[in-house]
Amino acid sequence: ASAPLEELESGEIQSIFFGAMGPLAKAKMLAFHVPDGLSSAARRDWLGFVLERTSFGGRLSSGRAMISFLGPDGLRRLGFGDPADADGLEGFPAAFRQGMSMEARSRALDDVGRNAPEHWSWGNGQKPVDMMIICYAAIKKDLDSDVQAVLRAAEKAGIELTVGLPLAVRRKGGQ
Repeated sequence: ASAPLEELESGEIQSIFFGAMGPLAKAKMLAFHVPDGLSSAARRDWLGFVLERTSFGGRLSSGRAMISFLGPDGLRRLGFGDPADADGLEGFPAAFRQGMSMEARSRALDDVGRNAPEHWSWGNGQKPVDMMIICYAAIKKDLDSDVQAVLRAAEKAGIELTVGLPLAVRRKGGQ
């Protein structure tokens, strides 16, 4: 007998995993550092904001979307993981827990010499990135509004912007 098929709950999966963002051709990536010692209220408010705004499911109907990504240090500093576990993220793969700029990972990824983490523009020890948010919108006005809302919520929570980059959404045929 074969194992029963598990049904995916699409409402629990971020929209980006279902494919491209369709008509949402305006986008901006915001990379953040989550400092140590944020109050539980600040963490709760920030995570509530992110959860409320993050897009889940396979359908995009509002003309805008937001995707969020957390790295291991961001997860730890936002209170995820078992405090009894020294790492706190035991269930995650070692490569994720170590991060890309760890020396052994850098060697495995051939990020050495000019490509070593200390030469990166961001995402290294000098300019850490613990969380990324990508905002998408059909029109620039909505994108600008959403980006400003994220930046206000981050500032209020004590989350530090490392870098913000506009993204070019390319369509088939170069359009």
